Formats: sequence, structure tokens, C-alpha cells
Amino acid sequence: MSDKMSVYNAARSVPANAIKKITGGAYGAAGLSDVNPQWRIERMTEIFGAVGDGWVWEPIEQWVENGVHYAHVAVQYKKADGEYSLPVHGYGGTKVGGKDDSDLLKSSMTDALS
Repeated sequence: MSDKMSVYNAARSVPANAIKKITGGAYGAAGLSDVNPQWRIERMTEIFGAVGDGWVWEPIEQWVENGVHYAHVAVQYKKADGEYSLPVHGYGGTKVGGKDDSDLLKSSMTDALS
């Protein structure tokens, strides 16, 4: 069973310096935290190898609904047999009308990838 849990066990511990308390909105009011997206990408690279080889991702779609820009991405990682996994789907969103809407696509994609 340890092989089945190896990726989970390798990625489940997050260092305190990679955790940021959410300060705004409903998530902030609930006292929730977020993990730094760059740390997540770094950890995936440590576990699977370089993006583009050990793991890959692709944007699937993006849309705006109810004032939020949404993104949908799919991530696949290389398994021990050299084949890529089935896609793991992620969704993210960024409120439209923030202080800098030029980052909407990047922010939503980063959120979805995370």
C-alpha cells in the first residue's frame, strides 16, 4: 500500500513559510489559509521531474460568469511505467474588477493549477 500512498505522503507536509493566511472575503472570515502556488509547482517538480517531462498541464477552457473569470486546466504526471496518468482537473477563479484586471488569466490559471 505504501506505493499507492507515495505521492500523497511526499506532498502532504507543507512548510510554514509556504502557508499564507487569507485575509479577505468569506475564506478570510472563515480563518482559512492558502498554500503558495510556487511551492506547489516546486514540490511537483521535486516529485515528478521537470514540467513538460515529468508532469504536464494544459489549459482546457476559461470563461467569465457572475463577475468571476474562471479557468479549467488538466494536469498529468508520468507514472513509474513511463506513461502519463489520466488527467487531474483543476478549476480556479479570479474576481473581475480588482485593482489589476491584466492579471486575470494568469491568476485564474495559477489558481486552477494549484
